Amino acid sequence: MDMEVSNKLKRHIRVNISTLCLCAITVLLFSHHIFLYNDSYKTYIGLYMVLVVGAILSRRYVSLQTHSICWLWILPAIAILYSYLFVSSQSGGALSDLLILLTGIIFCIFTVYRASDYVNCLKLLVFMGSLHGVGVILHRFLPSVHRVLISVLPDQMVQLILQSNTRGFTVNSGFSAAFVTVGILALLALRAKGHKAGFRYKALLVFLFIALLFTGKRAHPLFLLITVVLCYLLPLRGSKRIRRYWTIFLGFAVLIVVFLLFKDILVSIPFFSEIIRTLNGVMLGEDITTARTALSKFAWQLFLQNPIFGIGWGDFRTSVVGNVTHITELDTHNIYLQLLSETGVIGFIAFMLPMFITWNKAKDAFRKVMQSEDAILLKWKSINYFSFAFQTFFLLYGLTGNPLFDPNWQILYMVSCGMTISYCYYERKASVSLKQIHSTQETKPQDEKTAPMGVEKTQG
Repeated sequence: MDMEVSNKLKRHIRVNISTLCLCAITVLLFSHHIFLYNDSYKTYIGLYMVLVVGAILSRRYVSLQTHSICWLWILPAIAILYSYLFVSSQSGGALSDLLILLTGIIFCIFTVYRASDYVNCLKLLVFMGSLHGVGVILHRFLPSVHRVLISVLPDQMVQLILQSNTRGFTVNSGFSAAFVTVGILALLALRAKGHKAGFRYKALLVFLFIALLFTGKRAHPLFLLITVVLCYLLPLRGSKRIRRYWTIFLGFAVLIVVFLLFKDILVSIPFFSEIIRTLNGVMLGEDITTARTALSKFAWQLFLQNPIFGIGWGDFRTSVVGNVTHITELDTHNIYLQLLSETGVIGFIAFMLPMFITWNKAKDAFRKVMQSEDAILLKWKSINYFSFAFQTFFLLYGLTGNPLFDPNWQILYMVSCGMTISYCYYERKASVSLKQIHSTQETKPQDEKTAPMGVEKTQG
């Protein structure tokens, strides 16, 4: 009896530690710049590694037979290690990104969590996204309060926020937009179980969406809209999907009419002002990509010069100095072109295989749980919704942003892939148990039939 109680206690402690590590990793991805501008970035990387190791040691390992999909992530790990060690100039910034990405890959391969653990992470994402949404709104409407709140941040970070047109609590409006977007996706995922949307849910969703528009970023709202539409359409087929197509069409028509009617008012919102500026720039033949076209062309030229292994992991941002920019180091703002230029065809294929296979698994899992009424699958609805939605947004945003080369995005992307891998593990485990039950039920009637026959013969 004492042994049984002791084992239960050990399992309870192990689960609590793994949940704590996972939640800490989730919070850590929002604090990247605080460590960076506090001259403690090595602490940030070390803390992330410790949390991942803690997550691994507190959970059971996943066997090769159970999880063939996660081992595909060894391919990009080998590719970037080779590229960094034998091709690149081995800069310090590239090493930091490499360590964070490799740690995330290890997280995907060796950890499996329960749905309840991930639900806690989604709640944290909603909270952190809402916090950054408050920062965006305060920056716009209550700048004095905003200045008081950011005073707790590192001095260098505060100066950058005040000197630039940054909106929120970050040094870049793009980061604020990313955090708010993640909060919206997590909120929609928590709602995926089918519970009736209450006032607080609707109010928070509207608030986050307004905050996202006030960040002034174009890509985040547009790619978020595409992602949400895909999640809205994917679970249905036939006439139900056609009806949703009409709903989406009418919704877009209403939005266009509202925009035309209230254009003079909406122009005060940064997102709409940026859209109008973009449309005017297109008509005037201006470069609306903010010099990203030049970066893309340069990346393509580098790839053509080094098609097999590329120029080396992390070397693109230093190569642009003197070729595209004067002193500023920049990424390509297109992860696919940057992978081609830095790691060549070999590294590109090594990355794309696990990324798109994991996305496809996430899509299938999302469709299955959203169509199912099974009580066991019900608890995975929110997890699979967020996993599919975030991976979709990540791959779309990769066309115009640098999510694969940003620690914030890297960490959350690997967590989202871990969600899909965890679901696949538990689904397979459940199916194996179900087969064993069926096989047991099939053998029992045979035993019951043969036993009486043997008894009758003996008695006769």
